[in-house]
Amino acid sequence: VVSDSWSLTSIVSPTDRCEPQSNADVTIVLANKSKNSYSAGYVIPTVIYFNSDTIVEHIVLTDSLKADTLVEYTFNSKDDMSNVGTYSLTVDIAPEHDINLDDNSRYKKLNVWGVPRLNIGPDTIFTLEPDTILLDAGTDFITFNWYEKGANDDYDANWVSDAQKLNVTLQGEQYIVNAANEHGCYAPDQQIKYYDPMIYDTVCMAADTVT
Repeated sequence: VVSDSWSLTSIVSPTDRCEPQSNADVTIVLANKSKNSYSAGYVIPTVIYFNSDTIVEHIVLTDSLKADTLVEYTFNSKDDMSNVGTYSLTVDIAPEHDINLDDNSRYKKLNVWGVPRLNIGPDTIFTLEPDTILLDAGTDFITFNWYEKGANDDYDANWVSDAQKLNVTLQGEQYIVNAANEHGCYAPDQQIKYYDPMIYDTVCMAADTVT
C-alpha cells in the first residue's frame, strides 16, 4: 500500500495590487508527492479563510494527476479586494489518508495599495515665457518619465527626462508625465499645454471668421 502524500506548495494569486478588484481569483499550486496517480474527479476537502470569511470549496481534479507532479488549481470562489487596505488569506487542504499534515496550509498577506494621484498644475497655461516654469511631479513617487509634444507633433511624444522636476523649454507645447511610487503603482498621466496668448488669440479669431 502506497500512502497518500499531498502538499499545498503556494498561493499563486491573488497578489499585491495597485487597483482594487472585486472578484480576484484564488489560485494555488498543489503537489502530489506520493507514488499514487489520481483520476479526474478526485476530491480534496478545502477551506479558504479570507479575512473574517470562511469558504468551504473542495478541490476537484479536472484531469488525472500522475505521481510526483504539480497542478495549479483555481477555485470558483472569488476574493473581494475592492477597497484599499490589507487582507489575509489562508487556504487549508485536508486530503484523506495524507501521511503528512504539516504542509497542507498556506497563508498570504495581501495589499491593495491604491492608485496614486499626481498633480502638476492646471491643464492649460498661457504664458509668453514658458522657459521660466518648473514642473514638479512631487516627492510621492520614485520613478518619472517626462514627454514633450511640439506644435506639429500630432501623435508622437518625445521622452525628455526621468527627473522629478522638469524645466519647460520654448519648443514644447505639451508636456506629459507618468510616475510610479515605491509599490510600482503608476499615477494616471498628467498633461499640461502651454500657449503663447497672442498666437492663441489670433488662431481663435481666425477660427471665428470661418463660415
